[in-house]
Amino acid sequence: MIKIISLQILFLIPLFGFSQYTSIPDTNFEKALIELGVDDIIDGRVLSNKIKSVKALDISWKEIADLTGIQDFDSLQFLFCAANPFTALDVSNNTALKGLDLDAEGDYPCRLTNLDLSKNIQLTFLDCGASELQKLDLSKNIELKELYCSFSNIKKLDLSTNTKLITLDASYNKLRNLDLSNNRDIQILDVRNNKLKKLILTNNSSIKSIRCEGNKFDCGLLHSKRIENKKL
Repeated sequence: MIKIISLQILFLIPLFGFSQYTSIPDTNFEKALIELGVDDIIDGRVLSNKIKSVKALDISWKEIADLTGIQDFDSLQFLFCAANPFTALDVSNNTALKGLDLDAEGDYPCRLTNLDLSKNIQLTFLDCGASELQKLDLSKNIELKELYCSFSNIKKLDLSTNTKLITLDASYNKLRNLDLSNNRDIQILDVRNNKLKKLILTNNSSIKSIRCEGNKFDCGLLHSKRIENKKL
């Protein structure tokens, strides 16, 4: 009996000695982490305790096709991952996230067709421009202040819960109607080149700049500095 117990303990000891790793299957992602001093060798993994305290990560323009591993960046507040060819992004575990920039540039158009931000309730900045997104649900992101989603395929945008929004660039989409009556703090608005028939700005006296040409209404009516209860 003593020998059996001793053997069991012997087998358990190495288990407690193992370090925990996070899988990083994309080599370019791991190279970027090495450049930032978060990792030190390309082996498809990174020590989990090395990434849990990282608050900001800039991995833009790194030819990353797979961001698997980002879910273990528990403390991540700012993720800059623009101009990478990935087709999926899961930030549901990154609940501390405040800023997300995945705007496509150059030779790397953003191929995202879906973006779930329902768990990122602290988000204040989002740039998801030049994507293949057709819809964008921001109903849970009540802290959002800046939204850039131009050059996408978005047909409907409900911002009624985003009452802290200050800047909105939704130009070059396929929007038909947009109601911003709940967004009283909005100051900068760009909705150029959509298919807008109706733009509701009934409570938006804070607006300082409007770009709305290329729609199906007379944008000239909105070019005054003060918007006074106009409903088009």
